[in-house]
This record gives sequence, C-alpha cells and structure tokens, in this order.
Amino acid sequence: MPGRTTPSAAAVRRRAQIVRATVAVIAELGYARCSFAEIAARGGLSSTRLISYHFSDRADLLRAVTSTIVDDMAATVADAMRRATSPRDAIHAYLRATVSFADAHRPEVVTLAALLFAGGLPEDPGDVDATERALASVIAAGVEAGEFSGVDPVIAADVLQRTVEGVLLRLHRTPSLDLSTLGDDLVRFFDSGLGTVSGDVEHEAAST
Repeated sequence: MPGRTTPSAAAVRRRAQIVRATVAVIAELGYARCSFAEIAARGGLSSTRLISYHFSDRADLLRAVTSTIVDDMAATVADAMRRATSPRDAIHAYLRATVSFADAHRPEVVTLAALLFAGGLPEDPGDVDATERALASVIAAGVEAGEFSGVDPVIAADVLQRTVEGVLLRLHRTPSLDLSTLGDDLVRFFDSGLGTVSGDVEHEAAST
C-alpha cells in the first residue's frame, strides 16, 4: 500500500495562510459569517477553490484551525511548565502561561471560543482528559512533597482546567479585556485553594 504523500512546502504555507485568514474572519465577523468567500478575500486568495483544494470541506478547515490554536497554546504552556522547579511552580507556570498566551493571541483565542459557542469545535475529549490527568499528577506530587494540602488532585485539576477555559470565554465576550494582572491573581487564588502555606506568592499577596 503506497504511503501518504508528504505535502510540499508551498502547500504547507498555503494551508497556514488559509488558517490565519479563517482566524481573522471568525475573530472579527463571527462564526456565522465565516464563509469561504470571506476567507478568500481576507487571505488574498484568487478563488475559493484554493480553499477547497487544501481542505475537503468546512469541517476539515475548522479542525485545522482548532488544532493549530490548541497545539500552539499547549506547546507554550508545556514549555513554561518544563522550566518549573517544583510542582507548585509548575501550577503557577500553567496559569501564567495560559493567560499570557491568551493575551498575546487574542484573535486565536476569540476564534476558539467562538467555535465552542457555535458548536463548531471538533470534540476530542481525549485531549481534555490528558490535560487534566497531567495537572492532577502535578498536584498529587505537590501534595506528596508537602507543597499542597487538603485537596483532591483530580478535583483540583478539573477546577484549574475549567478556570482557564473561563478566561478564554471571557475574552470572547470582551476581546479588549485587560489581562495584565490576571495570571498573578489566579496564582494567588489557587495557592489559597490548594492549601499552599508558604512561598513568594503569599509574600506578594501580603504586601499588596
């Protein structure tokens, strides 16, 4: 059985161009008005046939948009968490990096939330479950190390995940929302909720 053909560099660039144009259209006009004609105009494409050539249908395009945004966000957050020196620092990194990504990539985050609200977001519960399991593992390690206390790691991980999802949805409602202090605010909030009893964050909170 012949192997799948690897896309050319030109095809990869064209697909990325179409994805960027789709993000721009949804972020500005909304999901309902995101037509191939609008995408072609925004992306400077000569014809909507170029979109159909690279994506089998609208659903295929939206899957690519979703995976591009989610993968970029996940890579940013994972990189921040890898640099953490303790479970507590890893949770701080997760919160701050997620908020920072949302702040720096507002059109992408607004688009992701718009797809969710419109029911156009391809469902992949495995990704959500994997994220929550990873967070629960970090929190469990923090409990074992004495950094957190009085919490169920699974429940805490679910609350963390729902909180950052809420940030994305808030940005969809108010794209100009000021997120400059939200990362630190969430760190202080979750330090309290996770039973953290010492560290720089408590000192920062006491001094404000």
